Amino acid sequence: MQLKHLLSVVTGVVCGLLSGIVFAAGISVDEMSVRRLGDAFSGGTADATDASVVWYNPAGLTQLEKQQLTGGLIAIPHSLKFAGTVHLESGPEVNGHNKTWKGVEYIPDLYYSRPLTDQLWFGAGVNSPWGTGTDFDRTWLGRYQSVKSNLLTVNFITALAWKFDSHVSAGFGLVTEYADGIIEKAVVFSDEIEDDGFFRGTGDNISFGIIAGLYYRLSELWQFGFEYRSPIKHELEGKMKLNLSSDMASALNSPHHDNVKAKLKLKIPETWSFSTIYQLSPHWSVKADATRTNWSSFDKLVFDPRVKGTIIDMPEVQIMDWHDSWRFALGAEYQLSKQWSLRAGVAFDDSPVPNHTATIDFAVDDYRALSVGATYRYSPSLEVDIAAQHTWTSHRNIHETVLFNGVPVVQGVGEVTNRINSLGIGILWRF
Repeated sequence: MQLKHLLSVVTGVVCGLLSGIVFAAGISVDEMSVRRLGDAFSGGTADATDASVVWYNPAGLTQLEKQQLTGGLIAIPHSLKFAGTVHLESGPEVNGHNKTWKGVEYIPDLYYSRPLTDQLWFGAGVNSPWGTGTDFDRTWLGRYQSVKSNLLTVNFITALAWKFDSHVSAGFGLVTEYADGIIEKAVVFSDEIEDDGFFRGTGDNISFGIIAGLYYRLSELWQFGFEYRSPIKHELEGKMKLNLSSDMASALNSPHHDNVKAKLKLKIPETWSFSTIYQLSPHWSVKADATRTNWSSFDKLVFDPRVKGTIIDMPEVQIMDWHDSWRFALGAEYQLSKQWSLRAGVAFDDSPVPNHTATIDFAVDDYRALSVGATYRYSPSLEVDIAAQHTWTSHRNIHETVLFNGVPVVQGVGEVTNRINSLGIGILWRF
């Protein structure tokens, strides 16, 4: 095997950066508010009851009378199971075991709002709306697809809103986003696990985007909201490392390892959301939301060494070929008493990942979810939110090929099963 082609063996590395447990469609994480989790986020851009509007529609800030601080923590227990086979094109099956990976992700959020004048409001927030991750062992069956991967984003949002009159408001915000990624995977050299090489790529970056929204109150009973979130373009700066076993390094007359600076181009897609809430009676209200995510801009990932190394000396391009998707949600809220509000909702999100680019470690399928939640008003200044969401178990058949110099070298065939639930608790303080 020639050294100049070794990077081709780790084709799919950039895709692996985004692999792992799937929170919703693509790499989007819905769980940015405990209160909204309770109705499956069906209130969306029209729900202006707490400071999370900083993220969901900054124009809704004009509906909050006092300074407000709201925050929460959502736990997402999940599991990913692969049942199938992986074999080399030369014939032998890959040694290893099928794997069920279980874990719990914790997603915090914090938002603040305050009126500046009778017409101008300010808001700020911190959340983590994009991410994914897995952590397998180095001997599992799919180690050539992924051993460890993680994508983390942290957003800091600042926003202003202007109230034109009692019916119409507009808002605008700046999003400062930090992104950090890591990928580890084995590199195949023969049918013996002892000959595996090991690849590790890391990188991080800070970039910027905007959010803009409109809030329209048609009457005391009916309100509408609209929000646009711009794409955010990242160039994650980091390193690519490749370690070889002693036997393979000797056989290839190569160094045992290579370590070069590299960058990964990553584009967070733009979204468009439209929502409405209608008050049926003093106790009942119904909600609906439609959100479009332009995943078609997520057509490829490019991982490029900034300086050529001894082994790593060429860029890698991973075709994603995702398509735009819609998320729909319906919900209802019931005012049980002055202290208690109950809510529930259902949501559907179609997968942006086509069959020909679905992989063992990123087999995103359509998702359906059912949510329930409640708010307890301890006092006019203090409220507590609780919520839970169950996502229907998803199953997706995959047929993944790892290429070497354009030629298939590893084939993975089987079924990937994803199970996800969400549980959250939050607090709202007016002062």
